[in-house]
Amino acid sequence: MTLRIHRLLLQLFAVLAVPVIIGAQPRGGELEQSVPIGLIQYSIFQLPGPAADSIIVDLHYRLQQQYFVFLRQANGRFEAKGELLAEFLDDNGTSVGREIRPIRVERSELPGPNEILPDIQSIIRNTLPMRRVNVVFEVKSFESGRTFLERTRRVSMAFPLAGPALLDDPMPAYRDSGTHMLKSFNRNGAILYGSTGGLVLSARLPENSHTAVIRWKVHSQGSEFGSVRREYEGTDTLAADSHVELAQSEGEVGYRLTPGLQNGWCGFFLSLPLHLLEPGTPQVDLILESGGTSVERTYRLPVVWPSRPQSLSRFDLAVDALRHIATEEDIDDMTGFMADGGQERFREYWRKRDPDTTTAYNEVQEEYYRRVDEAIRKFSTRGEFDGYKTDRGRILILWGTPSSMNRVFRPNTGPREIWTYESLRKRFIFSDPSRTGEYVLTQTEDL
Repeated sequence: MTLRIHRLLLQLFAVLAVPVIIGAQPRGGELEQSVPIGLIQYSIFQLPGPAADSIIVDLHYRLQQQYFVFLRQANGRFEAKGELLAEFLDDNGTSVGREIRPIRVERSELPGPNEILPDIQSIIRNTLPMRRVNVVFEVKSFESGRTFLERTRRVSMAFPLAGPALLDDPMPAYRDSGTHMLKSFNRNGAILYGSTGGLVLSARLPENSHTAVIRWKVHSQGSEFGSVRREYEGTDTLAADSHVELAQSEGEVGYRLTPGLQNGWCGFFLSLPLHLLEPGTPQVDLILESGGTSVERTYRLPVVWPSRPQSLSRFDLAVDALRHIATEEDIDDMTGFMADGGQERFREYWRKRDPDTTTAYNEVQEEYYRRVDEAIRKFSTRGEFDGYKTDRGRILILWGTPSSMNRVFRPNTGPREIWTYESLRKRFIFSDPSRTGEYVLTQTEDL
């Protein structure tokens, strides 16, 4: 968490340093977790090929290291091994493109239980004939024997040989501020919630046409509490003076717009209001007009929130966890209406506390419920999700993770936990006199 977000939380939330006696809370409660998703992700991006009847297909993949198993090697280091296969089959089952890559990750020690490992990302490029193909994508983890296999994705690479055209499978991308390259979000064709960016597309204009008008409309219906349908639209003028090329800079891979055409095709980056879109599956409608003709395309542009706190998946829990900062009137407004009305009031509560209302993403809300998740994991009663109700959970939610946490054992008074926040010059002392795991706040000190 950045210091800026922490300060915003402190400005928004009043801390109540009053001991509250709550039932026993030995550690052990866990939020329900679904089967991990997103361990293996890939997306397809099309570019004009070197010949008129060919297409370049870039397959972007993202592999989470948690998919693989690390084993100690003879040299004392730890290594994970696997293999990746990407193959393209035509309608007759004949392979028209294939690549096998070894996967190998080495490190000095085993990953910690809460360590966030960098994803394995790269691109596989194939030049394919202009036709429809089926994609076979397989990832193996040698030590665990785990195999991911998908063969249901079809890629259409057919378009008119004359007149305006737009290639299918555009690339959701953002402009990297350091390298100025256009980079794929690389999330199964989705974009990250709260991001800025747009679509990288390739278009062919009618002969002797050098400009085009592209009209776009985004239909958005979020999947979060109280989401409403919204539409955004705009018009851009496209100059047919550049094409999209793969580029590298300091070991990073992306794309650049390079002067000149590629077999009559031009490329462009269409900026869209991605930062206004909420998690869900918005639809993007495009109309390309040039030389008195037009071509239309409709794309799905999923918006994903990988860091979404689990406690936001249950409306009743999300509202109840607000009791540390919201008034009883606020809570009654959210719980006293039918589902849609209460959810809209929940969203309105957080909208008023959003530090940046120009985006749909609210970083303060995410940080608050990330702390709720942590409190549930650490302090819940076994079988219950009540860790956020405890004294330790309340202080964790309001103040964040302490800079130091010490447990002191005393023969006659039971254990104590001392939480120190150096930067905030605060100390909280919790006691468990009954030795049942029921830690209650007994003392607050200013340093």
